Amino acid sequence: MQTFSGYHTRENPHEFFFQVMPYFTPLLVSEGDTIWTQGEEADAMYLIESGCLRATYTYEDHTEPLQETMVAGTLAGEMSALSGTKRNATAIAERNAHLWRLSTEALDRLQRERPDVAKDFIKLVLKGESITRLS
Repeated sequence: MQTFSGYHTRENPHEFFFQVMPYFTPLLVSEGDTIWTQGEEADAMYLIESGCLRATYTYEDHTEPLQETMVAGTLAGEMSALSGTKRNATAIAERNAHLWRLSTEALDRLQRERPDVAKDFIKLVLKGESITRLS
């Protein structure tokens, strides 16, 4: 709830998040674990509760790889998971981390079972993404 607190528009955000959370599964990762690899199909997005992940973007034009650290409170891998595209980076755990995984299958299930909640969740993710990218 803290991650999305500035973006929600629902009158009762607690009720909304209680409807979304059952679709997430907890995942504990150890320092050095690979979460996903650049070029593979996206199968989930991850909410970082604690720890941090490092994303490394490698491009074909022989420029230096770019790195980004994602910390607690960050939603990671959301754009490729929502768009059904391949991963554009490799993400590894920089430190032990507690993640909440929303698989694409669980998101599809959310869309079937609670379409209004799924629609609002996706809007929330996209709103957070656009605000983050603009700041």
